Amino acid sequence: MDFRSLSTLKQFDPISIDQLEVKHYQPYFHPSQSLHHQIYIHKSFHRNFKMQFSTLFAATSALFSLASAGIVHFVNQDSTTRTIVFTPNPGYATIASLKVTGLATVNQEFPTGWIGNWYSVSEGALDIPGMLGEVAFDSYGGNTYFDVSAIVKPDDYEGVKEIFPLHSNTPVSGCQSFPCANAYNKWDDIATQSTDGNELVCLLGTLSGSQRRSQGAKLPRKFVEGVVV
Repeated sequence: MDFRSLSTLKQFDPISIDQLEVKHYQPYFHPSQSLHHQIYIHKSFHRNFKMQFSTLFAATSALFSLASAGIVHFVNQDSTTRTIVFTPNPGYATIASLKVTGLATVNQEFPTGWIGNWYSVSEGALDIPGMLGEVAFDSYGGNTYFDVSAIVKPDDYEGVKEIFPLHSNTPVSGCQSFPCANAYNKWDDIATQSTDGNELVCLLGTLSGSQRRSQGAKLPRKFVEGVVV
């Protein structure tokens, strides 16, 4: 499928369909047909064309939305039930809190281009922001940028641990034991990671006997804040 053509089609506004059909498409009339018959064919042609184009336009828009939506797979590594609390950057959609039971995996879909963060609250604990997972979907260069930040509460040892792309497992931000150098520990750290995919894994809680993950090239914080243009 040629996505360049779909991108061009997506630029059409449904209200411009009338102009499109009049300028570029006209039915063929045989000289022997009466004027009344020609008018009937003309109306039927334009009505059917409009319906077909509108259907194609709607299908294309849905395809783009589906292809661009970001997903994070929250994986609970121990038996503690946790609630994920999301905070969008100004102007982005609010996302309801997500409960992840012990040793479970729950997937959360994000709107296209969403920028913000989340933290984990263990069952029975106070709702206080802790270790943050930060993300900017569909950002600079079409990539997704992410990191784990220890700036707000560096002594959160039970919440967000690691974030990495679903299909490659690298690069990784964060670690299984904090403090560590593979996370944001101060504002001017170079610790943001990137991927050309739109699905991430976020590990929560404590994993016994965890394996150390490889670390990829890091980027400045402005990438995960969505301010690089």
